[in-house]
Amino acid sequence: MLLQLPILSKQPPKSTPLQRGQQILTMEPVFAALFSYLWIEEQLTGLAVIGCLFIFLGMLLAELPGLISLAIKKAIYRQAL
Repeated sequence: MLLQLPILSKQPPKSTPLQRGQQILTMEPVFAALFSYLWIEEQLTGLAVIGCLFIFLGMLLAELPGLISLAIKKAIYRQAL
């Protein structure tokens, strides 16, 4: 690989939480499909697009409990003021 970005390496920086690093690596096939479509004009099949959507939806579902708990904490904090 000519360009070694910390976000794409297999050993993420120490400041990155483990869950965030796993989510970034999970999105690797989606980014690969997107960049190949934009850069080399590769044609994506319907099955490939559906696969990318499933990966993206899986990430959203993985983030949902954290977002809900954050919203609840903010609401409780606002009521305490």
